[in-house]
Amino acid sequence: MEHLDPELLALLGLGEDAASATQRLHLAGCPHCRGEVRRFARPVAATRDTDEVLETPGPRVWAGIAAELQLDPRDPGTLVMTGPERVAPATRPLRRTVVAAVAVAAAVLALGGVGIGLLTVRHDAQRIATATLQAFPGWQGSSGTAVLERLPNGRHVVQVTTTVQPGGRDDHEVWLMTAGAKRLVSLGLLHGTSGTFTVPAGVDVSRFRLVDVSDEPRDGNPAHSGDSIVRGALKS
Repeated sequence: MEHLDPELLALLGLGEDAASATQRLHLAGCPHCRGEVRRFARPVAATRDTDEVLETPGPRVWAGIAAELQLDPRDPGTLVMTGPERVAPATRPLRRTVVAAVAVAAAVLALGGVGIGLLTVRHDAQRIATATLQAFPGWQGSSGTAVLERLPNGRHVVQVTTTVQPGGRDDHEVWLMTAGAKRLVSLGLLHGTSGTFTVPAGVDVSRFRLVDVSDEPRDGNPAHSGDSIVRGALKS
């Protein structure tokens, strides 16, 4: 399945109504693309919905971003066009600049945390519970951990780490479940072996105590595949 363009997914994550009817239909049936939209939305949500403070990047960080986006490091609003002719400045629409910056930040974080100081969120999170994630029979040797935290604004996040990298054809998805896995809610796709996920509003973390990581084929079906890799119960 061919996924939507990363720039479009970033625009959707920023709250832009940029998708056509066909693209919205694809998004409705594609867990991978929905997970990408949620991933792009997290840096924006951190500034809109929380009391957390974003640290201002230093000059060296901005210089790196400017080089990647072909921006004049002296003026964040200017695009420098390079080519065989002269270098000429031109104004880049603000939305494009923001989308590109978010995409670069996401790519940096995905590459093993290189340059993770680009966007650092400070908060006094309170650890509520932890879980040891144990392997299912088909995934012997796998393991993981999960940590449930409460942020100052009252929202909850779950930090998940596993020992298994997603394959080239499948995605790993993180779920919260009630006892006996009778009810479940998706937290999003796990990119790499670790990630932090915001618990959706209205989900009672005192009832949804099981953390599950599943192997999900890219078949357009948003339901749990039934192929769990690791699972564990959050304990205070």
